[in-house]
Amino acid sequence: MQLLLSPDLEWYNFTFRQAGESLKKIVTGNEILSENLVHCLRFDHIYFEIRRLAGEILKKIATSNEMAISALVQCLHSNEESWYTRKFAAESLWQIGTDNEMAISALVQFLQSTNTTFWEIEETRLKAAYSLGKIDPGNEIAISTLVQLLQSTLNNQAAYILGQIGTDNEMAMAALT
Repeated sequence: MQLLLSPDLEWYNFTFRQAGESLKKIVTGNEILSENLVHCLRFDHIYFEIRRLAGEILKKIATSNEMAISALVQCLHSNEESWYTRKFAAESLWQIGTDNEMAISALVQFLQSTNTTFWEIEETRLKAAYSLGKIDPGNEIAISTLVQLLQSTLNNQAAYILGQIGTDNEMAMAALT
C-alpha cells in the first residue's frame, strides 16, 4: 500500500501496476487494507489511476464494507470529481453495496438530481441506473431513467440494460416494444 501512495511513483509505471495486481489477490475482508484503500478514494490529490485501482481492489475484497460504500457515495455526489470518477463510483456501488440502503439511496438521489443531455453525465446516469437495478432489482427510478436514456445517444446501452434489469416491469416492456 505504501508503494501505491508514493509520490515518486508514476501511474503508468510497471511497478505501480504490479503492486495493484498483487493487492487484488489479498484475502477478502482485510480491514486494514480496506481502510487504506478507502483513504485513497477520499482524497482527490491522489492520482486518479491510483484511486481507480483502489476501487477495483475494494470491489474484490470489501463487499458490503460501509466505509468503502461511503467513500464511493462521496465520490458520486462530489461536484469536484471528474465525470469519469463519478461514473466509476456509480459502477462500483453495485459490486460493493449489494442490498445496502446507503448505496440505493445515493444512486436514487444521484439519478433524481442529474437530468441533462451532456454526454458524460448521461453515461454516468446510465451506470448509476444499471447499478441501482442490480442492487435493487425492479427499482422504478432506475427503470424510468433508462427509459429516458432511450432517447439519448446512449440508447443502445440503455435498451440492453433495461432488458437486463427491467424484466417483468410494464414500463420497461412498453419502452422496448
